[in-house]
Amino acid sequence: MAGSIKLIKRRIKSIASTAKLTRAMQMIATAAMRKAVTQSRAAQPFASETITFLNRFAGYITQNKINHPYLVEQPLQTVLGVVITSNRGLCGNYHSALEKKVRSVVNNPAFLITYPLDEATKEQLTEQPKVNFEWIVVGRKGEKMIRKLDQPIIASFNKLNENVDLAELNAVFNVIREAYDSGKYQKVIIFYTQHVNSLKQVPSVGQLLPVSAPQIQRVVDEWQINFKDFRPGEVTARDYVIEPGETAVIETISLLLLKSLLYYFVLESKASVESARMLAMKNATDAASEMGQVLTLAYNQLRQGKITNEIAEISAGRAALE
Repeated sequence: MAGSIKLIKRRIKSIASTAKLTRAMQMIATAAMRKAVTQSRAAQPFASETITFLNRFAGYITQNKINHPYLVEQPLQTVLGVVITSNRGLCGNYHSALEKKVRSVVNNPAFLITYPLDEATKEQLTEQPKVNFEWIVVGRKGEKMIRKLDQPIIASFNKLNENVDLAELNAVFNVIREAYDSGKYQKVIIFYTQHVNSLKQVPSVGQLLPVSAPQIQRVVDEWQINFKDFRPGEVTARDYVIEPGETAVIETISLLLLKSLLYYFVLESKASVESARMLAMKNATDAASEMGQVLTLAYNQLRQGKITNEIAEISAGRAALE
């Protein structure tokens, strides 16, 4: 029994140390989450206006039938996927949920030719198009995720500063642009996580290139569902005067707006992972506290039993001497 009491006492001490560690990590994640959410929300008005303008721009594209690689959907052969993850774990099911979303698209390429991207009819799912995937990953967990799927990676960015900076993302965006300009890829999709609130993060997939009206409308629909403050601007027929030339202006506008959206998607993912990490550490702290209470109760019961036995032995010994 003495061994059991010492073992339980040792476990109580160990769990108390673990609870202190997880509580400290929870506080750190909370501070990081608040900073990331503030940064994300600060970028949201611009992202909102970007999406609204892209929606209007898509209407102009449709009306004028502009033939440009950045704007025209092509038959799919090879798709470039971009995955935004974290460098570290300890964030609950954040990465497993995103991996599930990636796996569903890789296993069902019909999702890429439907609207929305992650919906398809039974007929479309039974006749899957033959599509090859290559990947750009942001974060060590993303690299591990794609390698687990046995997919080729053309670029990996796992040393980005925790404080997301638009200038740092230029390298990521330049790789995306150069890869698409090579003509090898017919579509660029991005996997990220929407931060709805501290308890809800939604794995999502969007399309960066080409800029198409259905995919822009999908983003608008998602924002209306997940962000109550988002009100898309009125989309009406607009006449644009384009100078110096249609091709140059379209490329400039498309790339600038897509770079802004990429930045926003990274901010959303950053806020989401910190929220998930905060919640995971809180759950771990609560579980450790609960386990400590159970072990303390067991320790007290064993100790009380030992004391009772000792008193009984002393009483029996005294009775034997009388």
